Amino acid sequence: MRNYPLLFLIFYSFNLTSQPIYTEVGDTLFVFSINGLNIRDSTSVYSNIISKAEYAEKIVVTEVTYAYNVIDKRRGIWLKIKNNKNLQGFVFSGYLTKLYPPSLENEKIDCDGFIDLIPWIEKNLEKQTVSHVGRREFKGYDLDKGGESISWNFYSDGTMIYKYTGYEFANVVIETLNIDFNDILNFLDYYIEISKSKCKDYISYQVPKLEINDQNAGIVEGITCYNLKLGVYKVGLRMAIEYSTY
Repeated sequence: MRNYPLLFLIFYSFNLTSQPIYTEVGDTLFVFSINGLNIRDSTSVYSNIISKAEYAEKIVVTEVTYAYNVIDKRRGIWLKIKNNKNLQGFVFSGYLTKLYPPSLENEKIDCDGFIDLIPWIEKNLEKQTVSHVGRREFKGYDLDKGGESISWNFYSDGTMIYKYTGYEFANVVIETLNIDFNDILNFLDYYIEISKSKCKDYISYQVPKLEINDQNAGIVEGITCYNLKLGVYKVGLRMAIEYSTY
């Protein structure tokens, strides 16, 4: 039986859920917007555009302004930055990340499902040291179907990855301090745009549609998307991400 991934994103409205990315002067960040990011002459969407930073381009923070905005469901602040040409200006932090953005242009996409969020997260952990690994087996009553198992990796930056497997299902749970709400939204926007071009000739493909519940004073409380099942929520300071196939 073929497994089909489904997505359900839930963002509980804790105060920390969509806080702006924490950054300091001198930090190097990446642009995480598939359409690029406008560089402006001031801290406003109405200010003049002086240039544009491309997707995955590196920029360096030169000033943290703490001018707060909500743009396209993303909470963030305005940062003064310089690019690799030493051009300086202001950008909105909701489309910036400390992670390496995904590069799926040359990858094969499963048009029945989803290019997994999990491998992208794991790739960003490659420079971290695995501090602990473990595995546990659970016997099942149906001998023909076997039992279930859980394995786990703990990383030096505090990230924990648990993988649950059993008969016709697999779950992955990640707890991390290094991914925020905006990273998830930016990843989904990127995936949707890539899938439009790669899957346009696939007969059963449907463009994933995000439905965002933000009725509580503009705070995002839920996101649903076609054919994925993914839960994202806060556990203290950690972001917990659960992905399932069945």
